[in-house]
Amino acid sequence: MVVQYGCHIMKWNTMIKIILNGNPLSTQHIYKVTCRGKFGTIYMSKDGKDRKESYIEQAKEQYDGEVLTEELKIKTILYFGDKRKRDHDNYGKLVYDSLEGVVYENDKQIKDSRTILDYDKENPRTEISINIL
Repeated sequence: MVVQYGCHIMKWNTMIKIILNGNPLSTQHIYKVTCRGKFGTIYMSKDGKDRKESYIEQAKEQYDGEVLTEELKIKTILYFGDKRKRDHDNYGKLVYDSLEGVVYENDKQIKDSRTILDYDKENPRTEISINIL
């Protein structure tokens, strides 16, 4: 629904849902540090690069709309293949970076986010719901 109010047009009830298959990877798993001389260099691991490419392709298969430029609210549900305890704030970076240029311009547009951890041994995945604020 689009509501025109004065000079502003507001989009309400716009929701995009993306499901990314595969056990979610933490930031510690995808980024590595190596020392080169006196300085440390951070780089993305092969697992991280492969997963990011997979997430980008999965997102492109599910979303063919215009790249969003508005501020966004995102709800992420991480379904893990096991019940180990995890820190919920270590999983968003790879997901959010993978959606840049596909669903939205830049993850800086995300102004409100919520992350939920869950368990699904048979189908580990990440479900993302995106709303325009």
